Amino acid sequence: MTRRVAPVLGLLALALVGPSAPACSVPTSFVCIDESQCGAGLCIAGGCAFPSDDCFSGLKYGALSSEQLAGMCVPVDTGVADQDGSDEESTRETGASTSDGTGSGESGDGESGDGESGDSESGETESGDSESGSTDVTDTETETTGGMIPDTAIAHYSFDDIAVPTIFDDTGNDYHAAMGNAQSTAPAIVGEGLSFDKLDRVIVPLAVLAGRTAFTIEFYLFVSEVTLPRQFLVYYGDESDTTAKPNLTAYIEYSVAPQESGRVVWTTANEATGLVGGSGLADNQWHHVAMTFDGQGVRLYVDHLLDAVDPLVIGFLDPNLQFIQIGGVPSGFGGFNGIIDELRFSEGALSPAQMQPAP
Repeated sequence: MTRRVAPVLGLLALALVGPSAPACSVPTSFVCIDESQCGAGLCIAGGCAFPSDDCFSGLKYGALSSEQLAGMCVPVDTGVADQDGSDEESTRETGASTSDGTGSGESGDGESGDGESGDSESGETESGDSESGSTDVTDTETETTGGMIPDTAIAHYSFDDIAVPTIFDDTGNDYHAAMGNAQSTAPAIVGEGLSFDKLDRVIVPLAVLAGRTAFTIEFYLFVSEVTLPRQFLVYYGDESDTTAKPNLTAYIEYSVAPQESGRVVWTTANEATGLVGGSGLADNQWHHVAMTFDGQGVRLYVDHLLDAVDPLVIGFLDPNLQFIQIGGVPSGFGGFNGIIDELRFSEGALSPAQMQPAP
């Protein structure tokens, strides 16, 4: 009996003095691969999302999701992860057209998809090298459906990454914009563009432009109703009303000569000076519009061609103005009717070779 008990006691002693098992630790975050890991939630894009009344999609990522997702609202168009963890996104549909969704940089079937724009062609722009030589900017910070974003970009809104009312900044600088009310998207030059119906407004964080002495604003533009008297594209000023003259504003003018063809007007310094473009946009076509400002003056480009220039320099932009608004002024006057795509604010006065490709 004693001989049988001794080996057992010896084994127990070895177990007590042997290597200790690793202690359990509580994870701070994890990437889910199927819904069984999320309890009552859903596995979406690698994060567990749970019902929330705070989000338009009705879902918010939980605290154990990745740092980029935790606490964020799930975008309305985000697909639910397959059980095999492939995280395939659902097809995005807008109106009668469906976006390509492959990230190839081509705009759907090449039509604008806007009910008021008729059967006009939107044009197709490849995300790779362009004839304009835009590959001069080689340093890149991040990539979107439209290609690489250069380090010079302060904020970039592709309008392909939206969780209504938030429009995400694709540069990683977190200058996220916000819709004044829910807006729809439509097939555009690259993926989806944001539709404006004369009442829509988008607010861009003031820090994007405040105090800068050299910058570029560029975007793709499709005008659905050219005959409106004045359609504000970019408004940087006060919130009170149009009598409080903005520090910087760009709009399409139709009713005042010689702008009957829908030329772009850009005014600065409380509208004390400015320039009038020479290219009309009343042609049911997509256009690339860019405005630069630096110590040499202000310039306006349409489809990479210098459209107008004013050598007068206004100095620092007023840092006390309240906000930057896209699509109209706060009083409700001058709403834009059309589509804007790939809105980018950049440091410095870029040359056409450094801008996004012309359509």
